[in-house]
Amino acid sequence: MVREAQMGNGMIKFAQTVFNIFGILISLMEAKMRNLLTAIILTGAILLSSCENFSQSLRENKISPANKTELIVSTTPSLYSNAELRNTPQVRSINFISAKEIWFIKGLTREIIFTNDGGANWSTDVPPEISSAFAIDFINDLLGWLVDTNGNIWRTNNGGKTWLKEFSSKGKSGNDLNYIGTSQIEFQSAKRGWILNDSAYLTNDGGLSWRRVSSFQGEPRKMFSTDNLHTWVIAEQGDEVNTWVNRTSDGGQNWEAIKIVKGYSPQDIFFLDNNNGWVSSSQGKLFRTVNGGKNWELQKTVAGDFETESIFWLNSKEGWLAGYILKDKPEFMRDGKASLLKTSDGGQTWIKVEFENDDPFFSKIYFENTLNGWVIGRDNIYKTIDGGKTWKVVLALTNRS
Repeated sequence: MVREAQMGNGMIKFAQTVFNIFGILISLMEAKMRNLLTAIILTGAILLSSCENFSQSLRENKISPANKTELIVSTTPSLYSNAELRNTPQVRSINFISAKEIWFIKGLTREIIFTNDGGANWSTDVPPEISSAFAIDFINDLLGWLVDTNGNIWRTNNGGKTWLKEFSSKGKSGNDLNYIGTSQIEFQSAKRGWILNDSAYLTNDGGLSWRRVSSFQGEPRKMFSTDNLHTWVIAEQGDEVNTWVNRTSDGGQNWEAIKIVKGYSPQDIFFLDNNNGWVSSSQGKLFRTVNGGKNWELQKTVAGDFETESIFWLNSKEGWLAGYILKDKPEFMRDGKASLLKTSDGGQTWIKVEFENDDPFFSKIYFENTLNGWVIGRDNIYKTIDGGKTWKVVLALTNRS
């Protein structure tokens, strides 16, 4: 009986020990659960705070319909910490198809951006097959071409919905298009077009094949064509910086080179028709021809501190110059204040058009008609609907890349 009592007492003690152990385990588990629950609550609070901050950020960046400005945000880091790159325009190749439709390539990110409602809304097109767009041109709302940084030429027949590779310069040499960095692509028709880089290259089959048509006097800068026969190319040559115009009136079979001025860099070229044209050079000089580029004369030194980036003429009387006024102590090449000049007397006098803007320079100006026009700054695109009396930002590119 004593042994049985002892065994009973032992069982009781064992049971009490097991119970105590379970109690300790339960306590530990409760502590862990409490810690886990606390962690969950803290994490939730942080997430809610982050969401609130994000929501607040969205509310702060929301674009009102009245402003009609869309922010295009890219993951590319800002380049503006490098003074050398501050003169890089965010709009590098722009094509005005109509008053409603505009296409351009964005700065160094090489995104394709377009609007088909006059700038009220903008869309970004990044075709997966195109690694990096470089220059773009459309002849209507459906048919366009694009050159990428690998020297491939792409064509769209449906307004940019799809792009088909038409040509690759890889491995090409001789008279074929040898890609070394296209500065301009320009088509006059569905079959005939030009590419400008180290020389001029011509296609007569819509971009399937290209041939070199000329070695120019000077290093080509910009090209302008009025039709299939008449094309002009401005070029710069030598340490003395001579400005040349290379011209053809037979579709590129023959070229003539005319030196305009010594000591000034060419900046832009514009022709109103086959006879009347203008070339701008550094330090505000504007040259004019009335015989298709055979002869040029200095029409006006607009201003010694004004640098012309773009020329546009609506008619023989009304013209525009877009550029900048250089700072007294510039930190980079285009370190100035964006500025517009207008003439109503054929270029005899120029009036500064004042409006609020934050751009250091304007790189392009274009008018669809006497009322509707566009001017392109480093970081913004502006539009006028009253002939340039007032201008409004329709697209702000905020990341400056």
